[in-house]
Amino acid sequence: MIIFMITYMIIIMIIFMITYMIIIMIIIVIIIMIIIII
Repeated sequence: MIIFMITYMIIIMIIFMITYMIIIMIIIVIIIMIIIII
């Protein structure tokens, strides 16, 4: 049970990190596009 909870927490952390990285990448791309347009 404890092992399952630890695994679950690790999976959630990984998913959160990946989502966070994707959001940062999208924001950077939008900023670059705005700079190019201006």
